Amino acid sequence: MDLRIVPYTHDHVEAVRAFNRRLKGGGSRYQFPESPDPQRYPRTDDANIYQEYFLALEGEYVRGGYMLRHQEFIINQEERKIAAYQLPLSEASIDSTFRGIGRKLLEDSLEREPLQMVLGIGGRDQPATGFFRRMGWPVYDIPFYFRILHPFRFLRNIVYFRRNILYKLLMDLAAFSGAGWIGIKFFNFFILRKTGRITDSRSEMVASFESWADELWKVIRRGHIFSAVRDSLTLNLIYPLSDQRFIRHRVFFGNDNVGWAVLLATELKDHNYFGNMKLGSIVDCLALPGFEEYVIEESTKILKTLDVDLVVTNQSYKSWRRAMKNCGYMQGPTNYLLGLSPDLSKMLEPLEKHFELMHVNRGDSTYLNL
Repeated sequence: MDLRIVPYTHDHVEAVRAFNRRLKGGGSRYQFPESPDPQRYPRTDDANIYQEYFLALEGEYVRGGYMLRHQEFIINQEERKIAAYQLPLSEASIDSTFRGIGRKLLEDSLEREPLQMVLGIGGRDQPATGFFRRMGWPVYDIPFYFRILHPFRFLRNIVYFRRNILYKLLMDLAAFSGAGWIGIKFFNFFILRKTGRITDSRSEMVASFESWADELWKVIRRGHIFSAVRDSLTLNLIYPLSDQRFIRHRVFFGNDNVGWAVLLATELKDHNYFGNMKLGSIVDCLALPGFEEYVIEESTKILKTLDVDLVVTNQSYKSWRRAMKNCGYMQGPTNYLLGLSPDLSKMLEPLEKHFELMHVNRGDSTYLNL
């Protein structure tokens, strides 16, 4: 197969549309953007986050494509631009004649940017996870935490567990008998006795991130081996004022600003995991050392007032993981995995030791729909 991989231009739009029609006709639920101009992160001279699109061409036919999102990260306290490898699509997903395109796409991307990561590739049993591991990418689970606020609605809608007929019957019994409500409320009461010491905290809704966020970032970044830059300029690009979904708040202890979080409260409809729940999400967060629990508790209070049934989050950093448990969050199975390119993983060695000092959460993903 005579394949060439090139930047996506306006000359390719019709061929991309034809590619998408073939994918859809073959049963794929994925589609490649039908414009070469990234709407959210266009490339400009001064952009600190931008996207690029690339296409695999066989003659005039598009056979695959991928996206790179470039962003500033700190790696061992040095700021470096790395890329997130996103939406790799290949006609091989519907026609085995084109097997091998996925490998060529990834190899091409690494020639353009050796420092890469991939996020949200599914569980360890998914083909994508196996592919990246075969390509020499270490893959790590980003732990998943949840806290149940409305036991009845949770038990009736948690599709992930209700697929098993026995679990479904037991959950219905627990829901309608009240046993689930009693058990979950007792668990929360027992665990939350530990957070009773959290006093004199409050939160304040904000429309955007200002200089106060920069001051926090300057201090907090010192404890991170690996993290996306979270200064005000970057945060306002990721969570723009124009996107009304995001709930931004800063957290105070007394008069001191000790952290912030970005939240979502989403009404779901027939979700693969959460059914028809109203889902609360702690998407992104940052806190001065020792104040992680304050940010979690204030975030949970806000989501309670919005009447969410369940609050979820993914967190890798050790102090956030500990704080989640102390705030009554349980750990569940995760499908949010982080893969690191060989060159990037070498910069972070020893990875087994440094992983707990890497700050990665849902805020590092382009696609925040849960």
